[in-house]
Amino acid sequence: PDDDSAGDAAKGGTDGGAIKIEDDDDEKSKKARVDGDGLGFSFAPDKAKDGAFDTTNPEAHFEMLWKREDLDAHENAVKEMTKHVIDIVDNSPGERFYSKAVSCLKKLRVFCDAGRNDEPDLFNESFEQLRDKYQSRSDISFWAFLLKEGVERIRTSDAEDEP
Repeated sequence: PDDDSAGDAAKGGTDGGAIKIEDDDDEKSKKARVDGDGLGFSFAPDKAKDGAFDTTNPEAHFEMLWKREDLDAHENAVKEMTKHVIDIVDNSPGERFYSKAVSCLKKLRVFCDAGRNDEPDLFNESFEQLRDKYQSRSDISFWAFLLKEGVERIRTSDAEDEP
């Protein structure tokens, strides 16, 4: 009998939800996808060439957007990363992808905290948007997960340091 499952395993096949890279004929068509959950959740980098957010390596894509020379580069990078975090959380089966969302937020926070005068406010607006969306949701535990990981607003003045 011809059993391809052994061949799939050798190529990094389905292993209970691991992310794997599929190789097509050229490097540009690589896709990372999540197997084993049956939800069809996938990250497709090909969209990035059309100006969309590269979801296979969102932190690197965020840095690329941040470094652009245009006037709204930082604001656009923050908005795109926030949208990506929401997409990860909304499509996560349980807490499976929450750590990726938190990693993106930590990267966003570091850049905004070290940025110009308005960047901390951009992060705080995104943080508040996430709080408003997830804090009271009983079906999604992301907000508690985020706080447990130590992500918090950026303090923008001495007044905020007081209890």
